[in-house]
Amino acid sequence: MLLFAALPALLQIANAPSFRLGDELFLVVDWRNDVDGTRIMFGVLPLGLLALAIALIDQWAIARDCP
Repeated sequence: MLLFAALPALLQIANAPSFRLGDELFLVVDWRNDVDGTRIMFGVLPLGLLALAIALIDQWAIARDCP
């Protein structure tokens, strides 16, 4: 949740130019900063896969440490 709340504010304060990380299905973030305003869009699939990978690694580490 911190990513969704803090990233737009930080990009706006830094006056970051527009950029796009990823494409179509694998879009991670799309930031637009132009005369019409600003917007940010996050891709669900890559962030969901990242969360799933972190959860699986966490569960594996827990199971490995238990006797």
